[in-house]
Amino acid sequence: MNSILENHHLRSGIHYLAAIFTMGIYGGQVCPLAETLRMGPWLIELSFIFILFFILRTWALNKIMGKIALQKQVGHQFLIELAGFIGAGMAIIIFNKWVHGFPGIESGLKMLLGTTTLGFFIATDLALLRERNITQELLERWAYLTRFCSNQAA
Repeated sequence: MNSILENHHLRSGIHYLAAIFTMGIYGGQVCPLAETLRMGPWLIELSFIFILFFILRTWALNKIMGKIALQKQVGHQFLIELAGFIGAGMAIIIFNKWVHGFPGIESGLKMLLGTTTLGFFIATDLALLRERNITQELLERWAYLTRFCSNQAA
């Protein structure tokens, strides 16, 4: 029986939800300007950004994965996930500069470092999950083929 965390969409959703809270806390710890923001509105702002990038990554995965060979899907999965987190970090920088008037470089780079680091680990986990799912699919195909061939030989 498959674990609930083997469901790719559920697992990625949990990762993105955890990223919202992690970046909310991390942002207040490393950026004195983000620390001045109230936690509720800050988490709502982060939620909008991460939900947008979750939708974009889901669209990109649906658009791309069906068109490429199985052996290339894991690498593409990793790159799409990591690019999404880097994009979210850049969106946070732009949002904070325009809405809150934060200076972009120092605090922005700290937020970008946080989202990139978090994105690396999440991208790795989701790419490994895709590799596992592909391996299971190939094993099921192999089992079917061996049963089919043994039935034909008999």
